Amino acid sequence: MDFGMNLWQLPAVRMKLNHTLQQSIQVLQYSSDALHDWLAQQIRDNPMLDWNENGTKPTWDWQTRGHFRCDWMNSRTVGGVRERNDDQGLADWWMRIPDHEKKLQDDLREQLHMIEGLSKSERMICELMIDALDDDGYLRISFDDLFQHQHIPDRFARSCLSTLQTLEPIGVGARSIEECIALQLRKLNAPEFVIQAVEKQMNQLSPPHWKTLIRKKQFTKAELEEIWHWLGQTDPRPGIRIGSEEITYVTPDAWVIKEQGQWVIRWNPRAIPQLQISSQWAQWINGHKQPEPAEKESLEYLQEKRILSKRITHHLHMRAYTLQRVVLAILTRQEAFLERGIDAIQALEMQEIADELELHESTVSRSVQGKWIATPWGTQPLRMFFHSGIRQRSGKRMSPQQIQAQIKLVLTKQPTNSRMSDQMVVEQLQLAGIHVARRTVNKYRHQLGIPCSYDRFDGAE
Repeated sequence: MDFGMNLWQLPAVRMKLNHTLQQSIQVLQYSSDALHDWLAQQIRDNPMLDWNENGTKPTWDWQTRGHFRCDWMNSRTVGGVRERNDDQGLADWWMRIPDHEKKLQDDLREQLHMIEGLSKSERMICELMIDALDDDGYLRISFDDLFQHQHIPDRFARSCLSTLQTLEPIGVGARSIEECIALQLRKLNAPEFVIQAVEKQMNQLSPPHWKTLIRKKQFTKAELEEIWHWLGQTDPRPGIRIGSEEITYVTPDAWVIKEQGQWVIRWNPRAIPQLQISSQWAQWINGHKQPEPAEKESLEYLQEKRILSKRITHHLHMRAYTLQRVVLAILTRQEAFLERGIDAIQALEMQEIADELELHESTVSRSVQGKWIATPWGTQPLRMFFHSGIRQRSGKRMSPQQIQAQIKLVLTKQPTNSRMSDQMVVEQLQLAGIHVARRTVNKYRHQLGIPCSYDRFDGAE
């Protein structure tokens, strides 16, 4: 048997996308911001390409379908609100934007520097602890791991931690949820038995455990209600209130507005940008059809860039055409959502849109990726309209939003003094012709933020 290395030639046929098709797919997939950045780079690299800033409506055909039609959103009007032209209004708008989002650590350092009488060592240790806090404001790292080989006495470290725990918001610097809640209760001057109950048996103070605690005579019902009252005034995540979450702003690619009984989809110019070929360089090329030897290289370069520019403008045209068709098809299927709200979203798969428009499913997926649309019910990602749904025995499919609306309706109608379990909700839905599993009800109930039957029950027996 030969285990040596050999070279073989095998004939094979495979499909490969050329560069032009790859670029077209890439342009379709870009979000508005990513497309704008990519086009800006192309304009910097290509002297034949430039923005079309004359504000005219694009020359391509606008799609119309049923009760829907597409139109251009004037660059001076966004979402039906006209921009202010006065410089003072613009200046006021900029002044309302903070330079940066304030972080929890920055706020704590400012408070720490205002404390008088701290030594340099104490300030240094407190700042190390501040840097070690997580987004919730907890110090989840041990002193040994925090200070490593610095040999900080444990008593001195605890003293610095006590200083840190006096800062606002109260509860930061805690090493457990029990310590965090206890710090806040002491600040609120809560009774001592409430603080001790939190420190010793925090996990047993929720209403489902009240029966057991009362039976064991550890607390009376009145005491448990008072403890629950004090717990409602505390925050288990005190650090989250100060700049721990980054705010993401979304600019819609289109707005859906009802005008004279017809839904109009107005496209954001940034989502469907317009480019133009530089007339100056085009004239130069036309005037040098028989160039001098010194100009031949420049002519070939500009001709190559002109071909590339035409290709990019064609990609933008196809992107706008495809986006219009896909969005029109989606909103035609989801007109009930536009009329009645998110609970009326219909079950819809990308393959259905692809079959209707004679496109590949991946093309539909790329068309909706990273795209947003402003509707009467808020700005929504286009992907939100796609849900395979749950097929019922009648053959009809129901979207998750429709099922969630029915679950919410069933739980809203229940008496305030009754415990309706998830299984009972399943039975009520079956009476309405909706067949789902108990685990599905449990999942959707959690997504709706509805507590379990024990937590919904008001008080203990």
